[in-house]
Amino acid sequence: MIRHNLASCAGESQVRKACFPVVKTIESFNFGAQPSLDESVVRTLLQGKYIERRENIVIVGKSGTGKTHLASAFGYAACFQRKRVLFTTASTLVSELIDHHERRLLRPYCRRLDWLDLLIVDEMGYGRFSELGTQLLFEVLRAGYERTSLVIMTTIRPDKWGEAFGNEYIAQAAADRLTDRGHLLEATGEPYWKPGRNAVVSPQFRVQDGNPFS
Repeated sequence: MIRHNLASCAGESQVRKACFPVVKTIESFNFGAQPSLDESVVRTLLQGKYIERRENIVIVGKSGTGKTHLASAFGYAACFQRKRVLFTTASTLVSELIDHHERRLLRPYCRRLDWLDLLIVDEMGYGRFSELGTQLLFEVLRAGYERTSLVIMTTIRPDKWGEAFGNEYIAQAAADRLTDRGHLLEATGEPYWKPGRNAVVSPQFRVQDGNPFS
């Protein structure tokens, strides 16, 4: 009982440090509204073995298709596995990278990112950044290869990032590394929360062995 309470307290502490905009768990995720999303595969990923292997998850889809909820659930589960997690948006991350770059504090800031077990980046593709911002963002994503696991939510498939962000070489290099050691989950339907919806969310995962997380 004492060990369980200590683990629970440690998990809650990690949740607070992770800066989730809203705490969402897999228990509140509506799989019934997205019948093509394989719940057993999602629960396998929730065990966190992908983090131990330094693998990534890229969730692609339109706004409102459950990307942020699912990513938050991955992060929440990781917190209770005593993983160091940070949730941020692409625009916030870029702003902080530029600020630290201008103050010549970029290296220690990037070291703090390297210290994480899981970095969750939302809203990739919602807008373009400056040339410097794009370069710094994709350098962080590229540098995390085999060092930190990433969960990325984006409206644009990774193989189109070069066109969307205006820096073909850097964007493609980052995308290649993310997907090389990762799992692609595509939400291809309309936002499932719209009235009268007829949505299909089609996941594409590299399925891991192990029992579903419960």
